[in-house]
Amino acid sequence: MKTNSLWAVTAVLVAITTCAHANVVKKSDFDGLTSLYQKSHTTVTDIASAGETMLLTTEPAIHACMLGLSSVASNISSQIEEIGVLLALSAEMKEKSDEQLAVAVTKSTVSFSMKYFESARDSVNTIAGSCSNNSVVASKAQSVLTLLDEVTSFMTPLAARLERGR
Repeated sequence: MKTNSLWAVTAVLVAITTCAHANVVKKSDFDGLTSLYQKSHTTVTDIASAGETMLLTTEPAIHACMLGLSSVASNISSQIEEIGVLLALSAEMKEKSDEQLAVAVTKSTVSFSMKYFESARDSVNTIAGSCSNNSVVASKAQSVLTLLDEVTSFMTPLAARLERGR
C-alpha cells in the first residue's frame, strides 16, 4: 500500500464527515476507520520491512510465513479501505432511497468482511504455528491478531447498526 493511498483515503473521509446522515453513518465511523486503516497500513509496512530484512538470513519457509502474514495484513487493510469508501458513498447520498441502497451494499460488504476476518485469524494462527520456532514471525503474527481484534471490535457494532438501519 502506498502512503499516497493512505492520505487520499484519510482526506476523503475527513472531507465528507460533515455530510454524514445522523441516523446511519456517523463521524465516529470515519474516525474509527481512519485509525484502523492507519494501524493496518503500519502493520503491513512493518511486516514487509521485517520480511525484507530476513530474506537473506533465514530459510525459505520462514520467508514464506512472512509473505503469508503480509498478504493477510494487506487484505485486512483493503477490507477496511473498501468499507470506508462505501460509508463515504452512503454519507454522500442526497435521496433517502439512494442512501438506503448504499447502506445495503455497505452492510453486505461488512458482513462479508466479518467472515473474512474470522478466516484471516485462522490463517494467521496456521502461519504462526508453521513457523513457531521463529520469534519474528511469532511477533508479527501477534501484531496481525491484535489488529484483527481491534477491527472486529469496531466492525461488530457497526454491522449491528447497519443491520438496524440507524
